[in-house]
Amino acid sequence: MIQGELSHVPLIEEQIQGFNPTKAKASHAFGLLKASRGMSLIEVLVIALVLVVMITTIYIGAVYAEKQTRHNYRHRVATFLASGEIEKQYVMYLKKNTLQPFTGQEVLIDNTIDFPLYGALTLTTRRYVEFSLTKQYPYTKV
Repeated sequence: MIQGELSHVPLIEEQIQGFNPTKAKASHAFGLLKASRGMSLIEVLVIALVLVVMITTIYIGAVYAEKQTRHNYRHRVATFLASGEIEKQYVMYLKKNTLQPFTGQEVLIDNTIDFPLYGALTLTTRRYVEFSLTKQYPYTKV
């Protein structure tokens, strides 16, 4: 049996000597391309479905991001309006030693193409007293 196994060794050596790995890989790859004569209808439909899902997902994400950006902008504008009004009241308090509270003052938050978005600004005050060990500290909460 050993002789029979050894008799195949020259054949394997001849095959190894004549083997060119780059040529074998290239011919194998081109053989696969030649064997595939195109794409089937199912493959095209699957690719189209994947593309539609990806484009739809990206579109929904962009719409949501735009909506969230608009919401954040309006919230920031409303915060700035309230902050500015409190600052104005504080300066008036320093000059005149009084606050001028108001209710429901209409302010423009966003002027969109379709319609302007208005909000109502209200400023209320209330007098409080804070107690420490032996002292009282009156203050006005705005």
